[in-house]
Amino acid sequence: MMKRFFLITLCLTLLAMPVQTAMAEESVSADALMDQAQVLLDAEDYESAVPILKKSAEAGSALAQNELAKCYINGTGVAQDDEEAFRYFRMAADQGLVKSQYNLGTCYYYGIGVESDTSKAFECFMLAADQGFDYAQNFIGYLYETGIGTEQNYEKAVEYYKLAAEQNFPTAQSNLGLCYQDGIGVDQDYEEAVKYFQLAADQGDSSAQNSLGYCYSYGLGVEQSFEEAQKYYQLAADQGNPDGIYNLGYNCYFGEGTEQDYEKALEYFHVAAEMENPGAFFMIGECYFNGNGVEKDLEKAAEWYQKSLDEGYEPDEEDLVHLEEVLGEDFAK
Repeated sequence: MMKRFFLITLCLTLLAMPVQTAMAEESVSADALMDQAQVLLDAEDYESAVPILKKSAEAGSALAQNELAKCYINGTGVAQDDEEAFRYFRMAADQGLVKSQYNLGTCYYYGIGVESDTSKAFECFMLAADQGFDYAQNFIGYLYETGIGTEQNYEKAVEYYKLAAEQNFPTAQSNLGLCYQDGIGVDQDYEEAVKYFQLAADQGDSSAQNSLGYCYSYGLGVEQSFEEAQKYYQLAADQGNPDGIYNLGYNCYFGEGTEQDYEKALEYFHVAAEMENPGAFFMIGECYFNGNGVEKDLEKAAEWYQKSLDEGYEPDEEDLVHLEEVLGEDFAK
């Protein structure tokens, strides 16, 4: 679009000059207002910032439109209003502001201020991804991996995860590690998986920390070490990661990398269960089934086993033996 303005020829009359000057002054005014608002936003004085943001947004500042949308979506300095947030995100996105293109995509994806439309979300994310925005590249990778909003394509998923991972975006590095671990869109390669998990874990990504702990637990791409596994599970758990909390409980239950302690394990499982971790439901059932850390109670075991199945837990052959004993052969698998 900018090139079109430079194609204006010298044959334009002087009558056009005041119009161009007015446009320039309006642009400067919008930018100046945004600068004033930014100072207030940095000071978290949202009530004072919002009126200035509105003036700047109305004068055409895409940055102001994006910031005002964030105020509406969070209810900071103004009454929370998803529809207004969507409107301002769209105004800024239409001007090519990459952050707003991404934010508009999240609105379409989650149905914030607009009816959910994953295809439109994909289009918005792609606009931002094509400009190198790492958050959008990672989201595009996820959409290709899951086939949400677009045709499923594992190779494309890996391609976009890599683009974001190369920008040191930890979530994408973690997702790419999972692709290598499970052989999704690439040849299975545990060492590559560990490499990307480590990159993300070092940046504090809890999912990667948990995944790295898993690799150490089973010796996938690294030398098996229950102590290292415990360390990374703890890092993930400290951030409230339900899988990390569950795995700490699992290690306590079996005494891997730490002293065996059924009661402590049960505490971990209950915390993870409150966060809807399917494995935690099952292991609480195991505690009641075996009387480990709690009095043996097959009725309660059955209750927790069923909850695990309802949450999507996939039992292995050993699990099936206990499930069939307390739930019967025709339990809902």
